Amino acid sequence: MKLKVFITALVTAALAVTLLGQDVARERKLQQAIDLLETKGDFARAMPLLEDVARSTDRPLAARALLYLGQAQERRGTDAARKTYERIVRDFSNEQQIAAQARARLAALGAPSQMTAAALLPAVRTVWSGSDVPAEADVSPDGRFLVHVDEKTWGVAVRDVAAGTTRQLTTGAAPGQGGAEEAAFSPDGRQVAYSWSTEQDGKEYSQVRIIRFQTAGMPAPRIVYEQETYLTLYNWSADGKRIAVDLQRADGSNDLAFISVDDGKPHVLKTVGWRSASKLALSPDGTLLAYDLPANDNTAQQDIFVITTEGRRETAVVASVARERLVGWTRDGRHLLFLREGHGGVNLWAQPMREGRADGEPMQLASNVRGIPAGISASGSIYLADFERDVDLYAATVDLTTGKLAGSAPSKVPTMWARNGKPRWSRDGKWLAYQSSGHASSPRELFLSIQSVETGVARTFPLKLANFAVYDWSADSRTIVARGTDFQGREGMFLIDPQNGEVVPLLLNSSTRRHFSPHWGTDARTVLYTRGTQGLGGFLTARNIDTGEERELFRVGPAGPDARIPGMRDMVTSPDGRLVAGYSPDPESVLHVVTSDGATHREVYRRKRPFAFSFDALAWTPDSRALLMNVSGDTDDAPRELWVVPVEEGRRPVRLDLGLKNILNDGIAIHPDGRQIAFSVAKPLKREIRVVENVLGALRK
Repeated sequence: MKLKVFITALVTAALAVTLLGQDVARERKLQQAIDLLETKGDFARAMPLLEDVARSTDRPLAARALLYLGQAQERRGTDAARKTYERIVRDFSNEQQIAAQARARLAALGAPSQMTAAALLPAVRTVWSGSDVPAEADVSPDGRFLVHVDEKTWGVAVRDVAAGTTRQLTTGAAPGQGGAEEAAFSPDGRQVAYSWSTEQDGKEYSQVRIIRFQTAGMPAPRIVYEQETYLTLYNWSADGKRIAVDLQRADGSNDLAFISVDDGKPHVLKTVGWRSASKLALSPDGTLLAYDLPANDNTAQQDIFVITTEGRRETAVVASVARERLVGWTRDGRHLLFLREGHGGVNLWAQPMREGRADGEPMQLASNVRGIPAGISASGSIYLADFERDVDLYAATVDLTTGKLAGSAPSKVPTMWARNGKPRWSRDGKWLAYQSSGHASSPRELFLSIQSVETGVARTFPLKLANFAVYDWSADSRTIVARGTDFQGREGMFLIDPQNGEVVPLLLNSSTRRHFSPHWGTDARTVLYTRGTQGLGGFLTARNIDTGEERELFRVGPAGPDARIPGMRDMVTSPDGRLVAGYSPDPESVLHVVTSDGATHREVYRRKRPFAFSFDALAWTPDSRALLMNVSGDTDDAPRELWVVPVEEGRRPVRLDLGLKNILNDGIAIHPDGRQIAFSVAKPLKREIRVVENVLGALRK
């Protein structure tokens, strides 16, 4: 009996070794077949090899072989290819990525012979997740690769979707020396165009570069266009002769344009002022350009437009109260695909098109598909890059003397939005103002939320600002001062009415004068701010908001007449008006306190690492005796902490014991009662690229 068992085991082991040897040999055959298909176009010799590999007992290997076999069979007709794809869906459903690609090919080939209609409904699946997922990418026409910028090297890299591997296509850039910005596959998948920023003779330049896409090595790039200001690269024309770009002018305005692949000559199609598009897409026949753009200079509401490539006719094809983001054209040019953000989330829509105009009402194709468009494969599958890090607002009651909680654990402030931060309490303690927005990769618009402390009800205003941060409430709690950028690209300080969200410019930046760290003085008519050309120096200035009269209080920085006051940023005056705090971030992080007349200065806190303190996040306690600070840990991966730093000599800083790990590098606020604080906490980071499949099948219904 033992001998029989031993012989059986020996035979089984020998059979396993034989099968293993066969599978290794078939793996080599698969690579040989792929080489014949991709480099030589020899389908006749490749197909028998793939049929043999498909007999392997290694199911992932067999599924890969069948997928390549189906692609080869498509060159000779659709019937055999359809049967092969159906076999993958039927027999290899556990190989999810391979089966999904087979379903996508079936949708592109038309109605299958025996597959059910339900199997071809639009479906969403994740093809790449993890910390290495880029914020943006572009899919190859065959759906096999994703080209993107490597955020560690700032070179161009490519992801093999099925194999789950990534490799560099170009070298990277030295720290602080620019690098790649965007990348896109050519329509035949044989080239990659990418934008590259570089510095020459102290000036910054942007380039359009092209490289051959190959399976190994780093081919030398060809520079086809260069300009001194910034540019954004989008995608190629269907004939591979033009590349759609957004060219920034010296004054910051933007031109929608084409770059010739052959000679690099730009052709400006439309000037859009200080607005900028998130996506440009050329129609398959090359006669139309679709783009998304804010409707005017005073709103973030984004509509979708189509213009003829001669520039003669422009049409708004999708315009609504929601915000839309363009995805691209279907392969037949009959639909424009776009994302629409509403209170129910982000959904995928299709707008029927005819001769450059909307042809009927748009139809919804799929729900809950937020993300930054990453291209459409030849089969019609839509790829989306989703960068999700929602931010919650928290409040806690603390003893700022001991650093201990004075009540229960910190509680989340109920809000309507996915991301909430930069909180500021009104001087009367009745209102909490903060910045709100949707998910990070959604079509994004910032809102000002004003929440009642008594009822918890919040009013939300869409400001006429593209970006902003609340800095301070006036003494009478009737006006907010903020820093921001309007929809014409102008940066500066703004006054906001918290009752209706109306915005009035206070001071706009120029090339010779910039304004930092606005905050209110002891009265409701004076704003204090730092005036200079950089964030580390300049004059602390008081401005009367009614008359415009200004008064310089003192100067800081190495160039100042008073060498006792070093270069500082984020200067903020104490509630009693006697002291001014600010900090220098490099080479060590140092917190300074200066008397408001600039007569005396001293250091009150130091961390032995650069940029340890959050920008624009110094908050005085109501009694003017200490500062609340957002501080990084002693190592790069250590969580951030909140510290109370007394300004009186002899008192030691205290770390607040809040029991939270993911405190955001963001603003903080202290209630006028001196006991409550508000701050932001980030949820775990989630990065992934998803694909929406079978969209073309849905449009045919």
